[in-house]
Amino acid sequence: MQKALAQAGKDGGGIVFVPGGNYIIRDSLVVPSGVELRGVYDVPHHTLGGGSMLHIYPGTNENPAVLVLARAGLRGLSFNYADQSAGDVKKYPYLIQGQGSDLYIININCGNPYQLLDLGTRRCDRHYVDYLSGAPLRVGVAVGGGSIDGEIRNVMFNTHYWSRLPGGNRFFDNSRRAGQVWGYQKENLDAIWVGNCKREYLYENFAYGSLYGIHFTQQDGRGPENCIVLGHGTDGSKTGAYFERGNGRIDLINSELVSMSSSNKVVIKLGPDFHGTARLINTMVWGDPSTLAQVDNGSLWLLGLHSTQFGNGLQINQGEITAVNVNYTGRTRSGPRNHLSMAGAKAKATLIGNITQGELMVTDTAIEAGSPAPKPVLIGNMTR
Repeated sequence: MQKALAQAGKDGGGIVFVPGGNYIIRDSLVVPSGVELRGVYDVPHHTLGGGSMLHIYPGTNENPAVLVLARAGLRGLSFNYADQSAGDVKKYPYLIQGQGSDLYIININCGNPYQLLDLGTRRCDRHYVDYLSGAPLRVGVAVGGGSIDGEIRNVMFNTHYWSRLPGGNRFFDNSRRAGQVWGYQKENLDAIWVGNCKREYLYENFAYGSLYGIHFTQQDGRGPENCIVLGHGTDGSKTGAYFERGNGRIDLINSELVSMSSSNKVVIKLGPDFHGTARLINTMVWGDPSTLAQVDNGSLWLLGLHSTQFGNGLQINQGEITAVNVNYTGRTRSGPRNHLSMAGAKAKATLIGNITQGELMVTDTAIEAGSPAPKPVLIGNMTR
């Protein structure tokens, strides 16, 4: 396969087609510039569907299994780690790493990668990802490296890519225990990690089972700038959206954020080193969160959020929150708690036009001796 790829590169580019079947890959594949490594699928597909299946045996290879160079691409392939096990996780290198501009990853599936796609180690301007699917364990997609104008679309992560497997294929005898996979993911998986990049467009991506459904942070002292996140979905996870570090503004529009089946479940989290503004516009929250939003620094705007379960509500330790038209449709499953807690003397909160079932519950206590308790600004809030 590598010889065919290298020859296509020498010939100036082209398609290296992989017919349906099983292929054992022990060393890294390099897809040269202008070359596409292509399988039988021209549509999104599931692990269960088989197809052109590349079975990865890293052994002592510490490099990513597939290196995609500038203007190269992958399309319609399935990958599998035949010796990976949910009960004995092997910390393998990335399956795929981008190494240049204008590369693409389209209709690619891997049911059980430890780390799936790396677009953050090398700069990959104008990368294009569409329908990458699987059940990664540690990292799903990492984007950064100073990349500009990239697009990540229709990513689909779910534990059933691990557990629903082709029958009668010896390469898939390693594990089918979806419950064990989900438990590992909720404590370890960064589903979508966004670092140093500009004008990244993330569209209709979804992760079921993760520690962080989407995670924004800094890389080499720089965080994401002017990113658009439209229609993101986090489900069955511990933390829906985590703004760890960075400056500037990040907007999430039309998101679904579901935290459940774990402990210390936070829907939206702003870390102590986050100095920017996170705006969530038209957000749906359900599941069983411990906390709706935790703000340890920076500024959080909630504009049109609908929450069926909210745990301890909004917790502001430092920084500020502005919540406009937040609808609390029910009480927590373990009984009524606060809608808003302001635990730090520097905490600020403004609630405008929020709707609660029963009285709006606010706790405002300073943690610094001798400091006055912070007071929220409450305008036009209603109870049903």
